Amino acid sequence: MSLFAFFEKRLWIKVLGGILAALLLVFGFIIITNVNFQKRLIDQQADDYGETLATAIEGTMFDALAVGDNDTVRQQFARLKEKTRDLDVFVFDATGEIIFGTQKETIGKNLATTLSDPHHLATARKMLETGRSPDTALRESISGSRYISLLRPILNEKRCQHCHGKTRRVLGGIQVRTSVEKAFVAADQIRNKSIVVGFLGFFLLGVVVYLLFRRSINRPLNRLLEVTGYMRRGDLTHSLTITGQDEINHMMARLNLVMQSLRDMIAEIKQNADVLKELACSQAASVEETSASIEEISNMTKQTAENAHRADELMREVKAVVEEASQSIDRLAQSMADIKSSNEQTSKIVTAIDEIAFQTNLLALNAAVEAARAGEAGAGFAVVADEVRNLALRAAEAAKNTTTLIEDTTSRVNEGVGLMKKTDAAFSTLSEKIGTACTLMNDIDTAAREQSDGITHVNTAISEIDQGVQKVAASAEELSGAIETFVI
Repeated sequence: MSLFAFFEKRLWIKVLGGILAALLLVFGFIIITNVNFQKRLIDQQADDYGETLATAIEGTMFDALAVGDNDTVRQQFARLKEKTRDLDVFVFDATGEIIFGTQKETIGKNLATTLSDPHHLATARKMLETGRSPDTALRESISGSRYISLLRPILNEKRCQHCHGKTRRVLGGIQVRTSVEKAFVAADQIRNKSIVVGFLGFFLLGVVVYLLFRRSINRPLNRLLEVTGYMRRGDLTHSLTITGQDEINHMMARLNLVMQSLRDMIAEIKQNADVLKELACSQAASVEETSASIEEISNMTKQTAENAHRADELMREVKAVVEEASQSIDRLAQSMADIKSSNEQTSKIVTAIDEIAFQTNLLALNAAVEAARAGEAGAGFAVVADEVRNLALRAAEAAKNTTTLIEDTTSRVNEGVGLMKKTDAAFSTLSEKIGTACTLMNDIDTAAREQSDGITHVNTAISEIDQGVQKVAASAEELSGAIETFVI
């Protein structure tokens, strides 16, 4: 694990780092502000000290300069040199040439000897031109030490005019240079002490913040992570101890409520899952039984459809046979009608034969009467007449018998024709009934096929429902198993 990843996973490092960074900025700002304030204060004190010193030197020396007592001025500069090592005073004329000074080697030289900075030199020349003192002291570094220089113009006052006349407004100037190194060293020491004290305070404050953060935030968060770890593993028996009323304790109290709600919810889900499991298993068994029953009904319906189709085919065959029989009966009825017509013709013929026999008998009787009248001469004719009469009688008898037979046959034929008509009507009715039965059997066959197809679809739907119920049962089993993993 890299250092960055370690820091990235530690909240206290992030928060403490942010707090410490903010504190560091605040302490840095305070230290920098304090140092700058001390520096400005030292500069101001140095300026004030320089002003006071310049004013004092100007007051003590100008009287001697005004009366032209140069020896007194030189003695004062010598005593000033002896008494103050870090103080240099230079008096220069209007051209910038140094006339008097605490450093004898600079006398007679140009002001550039004591003012090496061109800007400072330009400021001095401007003062000689305008007669106005610079607004601020001049700061410079000599051999690593810090100095301030104050420039004061020597104006052509009335007491000086007896020697210098009135033509010039500025006679020269005075430069007072004093060292401020000790003051700045003291300020640097104070600054360093302030920085050390600030860093110590920063460190102590960081330790205090860390301890407070660890006690108030880090420990509760670690406990919170521990409990949520138990929750992730399905153990909901743990709870958090509330020790205060701040936001983190409020969040922990809310988490306790959430865990309690989860325990209640999981208990209810577990109870419902058990009920769902039982219902799913029961429903699966019922659907399986229903599927078996539907399968049996489907097989029976298919058998019924096949039987109805076979019956429809048989009824069609019976209808064809009945129609053929009806046609045969129609032909038989026609034959019987023809027989009846023939019998009637035969009866007429037999009636004619009977009439002929009757006439023949009369003729034979008349012939016998005439033969009897003829006597012996008509004896042979009488025999012939008698034979003719006998034949006529026999023919009449045969005609009578034939008529009786024909009448009986006609009667029977008429009876047969009547029966044939009844049979034909019965067969016509039977053919119509069979046609109706065929239509019904066809409708039954169609309905049975449709019913078989419908039951097949129902069976398919029941199978899908059975699969769905099986999946629901399996899901209920899995849900019950998953709920069992929670410890409440």
